[in-house]
Amino acid sequence: MKKIDPLFLLLSSIVIFLIAIFKLNDIENNYIDKKLDYHNYQLLALKYNSKYKLYSDKNIVLKKIQTILNLSNISNATINKSTRKISIYIKDIDIKKVDKVINKLLNTKLNLVGLKITKNSVYFEVELI
Repeated sequence: MKKIDPLFLLLSSIVIFLIAIFKLNDIENNYIDKKLDYHNYQLLALKYNSKYKLYSDKNIVLKKIQTILNLSNISNATINKSTRKISIYIKDIDIKKVDKVINKLLNTKLNLVGLKITKNSVYFEVELI
């Protein structure tokens, strides 16, 4: 039987050890990247959850719309509610009230999908997420 050269055994061990160290370092870097990605996804999910709560609750959206109408002294608004949209039609109002309603509407956090403005009427749709 032939003898195994001790120098060959030592060099082979060192090479295997170095390969293991490099692989471990790569795995550790991948783990750190995945951990950062997870943290970013978690923050994104929290942001989405807060936006979802803000735009999806029909009662909150209706209260905001009612507040806009009350602050603008509008009484002849027609509100149509469906499962995913709320449509508001305000007719026969003067230009100052139109301006006031539009300013309040655009400064409020609502998911507007449609807006029609004329001299004496305003029509807008708010979509629920």
